[in-house]
Amino acid sequence: MDSNSEILDFLAGGGMVATANSRASRALRREYAERQKQRGVEAWVSIKVLDWASWLGSLWEEFAFWAEESPLVLSRLQERWLWSRALEFQPESALVPTVDPLAGLAQQAYSLLSEYRAHGQRGVPWSTRDEDSVSDPEAFRRWASAFDKLCSKRHAVSHSKLTQLVADVCLLRKCIGNPHGDNCNHRNDDGATYSAPARADAARGNCGFAVSHAASLVEIREDECRL
Repeated sequence: MDSNSEILDFLAGGGMVATANSRASRALRREYAERQKQRGVEAWVSIKVLDWASWLGSLWEEFAFWAEESPLVLSRLQERWLWSRALEFQPESALVPTVDPLAGLAQQAYSLLSEYRAHGQRGVPWSTRDEDSVSDPEAFRRWASAFDKLCSKRHAVSHSKLTQLVADVCLLRKCIGNPHGDNCNHRNDDGATYSAPARADAARGNCGFAVSHAASLVEIREDECRL
């Protein structure tokens, strides 16, 4: 039996699957289409398969629709521009012809901190040298603080923090998309569990399934919706 047969059956029944990336999403759609053609089906309803980033974005859009004063999640291009602004007045900017390359590196480093939920580590010195040192760790700490201040002034947040934002919303509202914060209990008749690779920490929402995100596993489960 095809290792993905349960997942395909789940999709055929109207379920939704979040994949690690767009490539995995396309592969699953293609596999489903091939199975439908093998069964002689000439037309079918599009299945609900989203890559991880798109799924998180859809949850956030749903939250932002009803939440007052929700922060703006920056696009990567907007974030790159804001990083350039943050670096313009840093001493390191005088050492390079343009801050654009530094902005790109800083954006990548900031994203890694978000992925590992390690921004709290910026509260302590990363070097034994003076705070005004141009050593890479301390310089980046200054850059990140300047970037955060610019974000705060614009009521914006880095796209790299989207996973944590969605998780926080789920904790606050019990289930995303439930503005009244009522208990969200949803269980499928068969209690089926489906798995697919992924990379992030945790987020569960009122999407007909819950997601538990570990290092290499997304568990899509018709179960109680809770973190």
